[in-house]
Amino acid sequence: PPARQHRHAGYHAGGTVDNISHVPEFYKGFGAQITYNVNNWAGIAVDGTGHYNDFGDSHSIAFGPQLKARTDHVTTFVEALVGVQHFSPKQFPDQNAFTAIGGGGLEYAVTRKFSIRPFQADYVYSNYNKTVAPGKTNEFNGVRLQAGLLFKFGVPAPEGVVAATCSADPQALDAGVPVKIVVTPTGFLPKR
Repeated sequence: PPARQHRHAGYHAGGTVDNISHVPEFYKGFGAQITYNVNNWAGIAVDGTGHYNDFGDSHSIAFGPQLKARTDHVTTFVEALVGVQHFSPKQFPDQNAFTAIGGGGLEYAVTRKFSIRPFQADYVYSNYNKTVAPGKTNEFNGVRLQAGLLFKFGVPAPEGVVAATCSADPQALDAGVPVKIVVTPTGFLPKR
């Protein structure tokens, strides 16, 4: 089954830390995603990201299902992922917290092994509670925009027109005479 990975950047984390009203936008970042396709319309994705700005950085790893609708060249998908986010503001304590990611996007196949992901948008939920009063929460609710390149591993070779020819030796025979029949297949995948 195909596996995919891509790069992306751009994350609006939302939320506050201490006296700062909002965490600034993360315009620099990287990411990779690997998807194991269970069948033609469903897969399991593992998503890892890192985003940076002058205020701090945020890393996350999450996994979950992806559902796909495919045509010859275009694939649309939706995903729902859960995992952990590590948020490191530069002048405040680090924190690991639960994260939930939901969204979708579009892929365009250039070749059988190479695709372009021109657009993906995900809603990301997490929290940062290291500097808030006990009993209160500080939710991070934001949008993550992504785009990138995809490489497909394990794409099966296309199966051509399959056929089989038969020959008998001798071609004419009497009852009780042994005959040798040979079947020659063509167009089948080697392990079929």
